Amino acid sequence: MKYTLITLAALSSVAFAQSTVFSDSFDGATSSNSWNITGDFNFKDPLGAGGLGELGRANVPTTASSDFSTLSGGNYSLSLSFGTYSPGTYPSAGPWNFDVVFLDALTDTEISRTTFDAFNASQSGNYATELTGSTSFTAPSASTRLMLDSTPYGHGWITVDNISVTGPAPVPEPSSAALLGLGGFAFILRRRK
Repeated sequence: MKYTLITLAALSSVAFAQSTVFSDSFDGATSSNSWNITGDFNFKDPLGAGGLGELGRANVPTTASSDFSTLSGGNYSLSLSFGTYSPGTYPSAGPWNFDVVFLDALTDTEISRTTFDAFNASQSGNYATELTGSTSFTAPSASTRLMLDSTPYGHGWITVDNISVTGPAPVPEPSSAALLGLGGFAFILRRRK
């Protein structure tokens, strides 16, 4: 009985394991993902500090989107760093918003939208991401699109970095699940002898 419980616990942990399913830190002013960009999105590496993305430079409405695999019905969380860069003309009042949007990549249907305000960053002449934010969503299908969107506001000079989406690990392939099941079954039979 003891081995049966251990085997069942191991199998259930496979089903509920959390993992990083999407991330981008723009290291070296490049991206580890394929981004579809409309407007003005730049990859920067200020002072060799690692890298970040610049959304909507010079107040050009901009979207940057990238697709990743998800588990239908799975709950996912996003975290990111963001801030501003101002080359000398500082906005006199907030907000200085951008949206993080999740869409079902198969139907292009919006799942969730969260607005972040970068106005409270220092707005210095240096590139920085000193604020953090998070949001969550439930994936309706096997493919989700993350979109960074400054279009509704037209604000530019927003910086983003350290984007990370975590959620359920991909479901094991049938052959892997079958091997785990057979191993557990063999364990049970061995114990009964």
